[in-house]
Amino acid sequence: MKINNDYNVPILMYHSIGVPRKDWNWNYLTCPFEKFEEQLKAIKDLGLKTISLSELYDYMVLKKKLSEAVIVITFDDGYADIWSYAYPLLKKYNMCGTVFINPEFVDPREELNPLYCCDGHTAGVPTSGFLSWKEIQKMDVERVVYSESHALTHTWYPVSEEIIDFRHPNDEYKWMTWNAHEGLKHSLQIENFELVKLGQPVYKNEKSLLKRRMYQDESLDAFLVDFVCKNGGHDFFQRENYRVTLYEQVELYRSNNSTQVSFESEINYHERIKHELLTSKVILEEKLDRKITFLCWPGGSATKVGMEIARDLGYNFFNSARDMKIEERNSIKNVLGGGDRVKRFTPIIYFNGKEDFDSKIIFANSMWMKFYFYRYTKKPLSKYWFKVIRLLANFYYKRKFK
Repeated sequence: MKINNDYNVPILMYHSIGVPRKDWNWNYLTCPFEKFEEQLKAIKDLGLKTISLSELYDYMVLKKKLSEAVIVITFDDGYADIWSYAYPLLKKYNMCGTVFINPEFVDPREELNPLYCCDGHTAGVPTSGFLSWKEIQKMDVERVVYSESHALTHTWYPVSEEIIDFRHPNDEYKWMTWNAHEGLKHSLQIENFELVKLGQPVYKNEKSLLKRRMYQDESLDAFLVDFVCKNGGHDFFQRENYRVTLYEQVELYRSNNSTQVSFESEINYHERIKHELLTSKVILEEKLDRKITFLCWPGGSATKVGMEIARDLGYNFFNSARDMKIEERNSIKNVLGGGDRVKRFTPIIYFNGKEDFDSKIIFANSMWMKFYFYRYTKKPLSKYWFKVIRLLANFYYKRKFK
């Protein structure tokens, strides 16, 4: 397919590829493997070539022209099914992609997980967990799934003394379990509720790289956890007003004890950003024996200072993130000479916006993938019809899932 110099390279953003798990509160992140293969077929039908982020950098930053229409495929977070499902499917269609790795989540196991055989049978193929270094290395050396940095921790930290909730059965605060058990993060895609400190206060929080961290009052934590334990444990949360009771206990504790929270200094915050970005880069470069230059900010957690630190450390290509105004992010085009920030999209038809067990998501089929491509490459009529059909699809699925 012939292209012009203003060709806007579509960049697909996925997380997990495989079989959605009902016991994972973020299962909306899993694109069913059947739908992913349908999307790859559409890419092939469109005559698109998949390229690496290094090749995209040459186009967008070094202004090296493309000879044909291309597309980029990316996967965030390093889930195990990128090896088990995405890797064999990409090989089947002679395509490549890039996975963004958080070293703290990499599984230390030595054995390779079983692969999907691309025949529709999934027995024995893992549906949860994270990639191992051997899997990351094998996919990278084969140039099927390259790896780049997703920082180190990909977690959240408290940023304020405001308590917004308390840990309770089946809650959505598994990042608190991650922070308390860093060495187990690779095994905690699905929450292990035996590790949850029921009653522990949940403070207002942000992505780990976005703001200065608050270190919470461990004595208050222990006081509330002990209170819940003495008042029924799990059964305590059967009460309709359990949150009211716990807030009352917080006030009781604070009226009799001095607050023992602390905030990291601005200097320490900047040092922590540097540590996260540098450690991830160094580990990946040692494991893969090549330079790591792309940084995908987890949760879009870039700041102006964070970007300066990242560039000083040798990163030179980035996703759009929260250091930019919404208008800036929306105006990014992945074109010749477009700069060092890229814009991605997830190929979906419908998403209700709920990031928990109540989420409803429909990933794009073959027809929708072609609509996405024509819209992205500025075909005026396709852009108009895409908007119309998208509105109709949203109306239909809202009624269906109501």
